[in-house]
Amino acid sequence: WAAAIQDTTNDSSLETPPNMKMFDPPPSRNSDNNADATILAKRRLTTNHNSSTSSLQVVVNFDRLAEILSGLHGNGQRTSAASGQGPGPNHTPTPANNPVTRRALPPKISLEEFCLRYSLSQAIYAKLTKLAITGPHALRFISNNVLSNDGTFVVGELADVRDAEQRWADDGFH
Repeated sequence: WAAAIQDTTNDSSLETPPNMKMFDPPPSRNSDNNADATILAKRRLTTNHNSSTSSLQVVVNFDRLAEILSGLHGNGQRTSAASGQGPGPNHTPTPANNPVTRRALPPKISLEEFCLRYSLSQAIYAKLTKLAITGPHALRFISNNVLSNDGTFVVGELADVRDAEQRWADDGFH
């Protein structure tokens, strides 16, 4: 605009912009450009409708997933379902032929035996006794906040207790 004002061959001024496309006012809402947008919108709707009717439908069947996973993680042996044998993919399991297997809990042991077996300190044993915890089987029901706040466990003690609890659980499955 400044260059056009300095050029004396046109009638540009501070109030009158140069006669160039970049300085034309934006089109009004009633111009032909809206008709172009309407045409494009209709075409897009038609394209979307046509592509959605011809798209593939993917079917995911999780009917035997629990059975396969329990076979792989249960007792370390693969079941016939996990090895690819057994009913086909359209088989619908029923409670009678698809029992949910759960790992048995490790055996209960006393708090004293737990602390001795997993080398927990006498201070930790005293704090657990003060909370009336009878053994590692009860620890999974007690939050870290309760142990920290009510049992006054510091971070290291809490880590030792949770580590021993995990090792106790892992040892019970061998």
